[in-house]
Amino acid sequence: MRVLNVGRGSNTIAIPAHYEGWEHVLLDVNPAQKADVACDARELATLPAALYDAVYCSHNLEHYWRHDLPRVLAGFVHVLHAGGFAEVRVPDLRAVFAEMMKRGIDIDDTLYQSDAGPITVNDVIYGFGRQIAQSGNDFYAHRTASPRTRSREPWARPASDGCSPPPVPTRSARSRSSRRPRRSRKRCWACRSNYLPE
Repeated sequence: MRVLNVGRGSNTIAIPAHYEGWEHVLLDVNPAQKADVACDARELATLPAALYDAVYCSHNLEHYWRHDLPRVLAGFVHVLHAGGFAEVRVPDLRAVFAEMMKRGIDIDDTLYQSDAGPITVNDVIYGFGRQIAQSGNDFYAHRTASPRTRSREPWARPASDGCSPPPVPTRSARSRSSRRPRRSRKRCWACRSNYLPE
């Protein structure tokens, strides 16, 4: 089994345990990251088709403009085997705003602590400010958010854990449910994990 990890920057950043034993192929837009595949996720259709059993994309889609999302998602379908799946995680801004209200904090106040230091509400909404400033690369900025409910965009609905949408449908639903690993019990930053924004 092969999983294409889209945009995580490094193989040292853990992915969910249900991919243990899978061949882990890292894709990143930045060649300096020394990823297995250097490619912009908007260009996935230029790669050979049907190479992967899964696509794992954690906290990457928000870095694209909304009009680019159908192209990225079509690329996921392109690289997946029939019956494969995509596991996509995006920030849950509704949870962020609820936490702001509950704690009475403002946009530049610390939402949580990470290994990289304090993460503000602003960092979660617009991208990790210190990383953008230090790298000089505005690709790290967030450009869109995913709504909780849009019937025409099933990828945009969060899963029951409140932090990630369901898998993106692929060419064929044949055997997808039997091949899909159990959803990880790890949760994203909105659920108080140590998620480090890109």
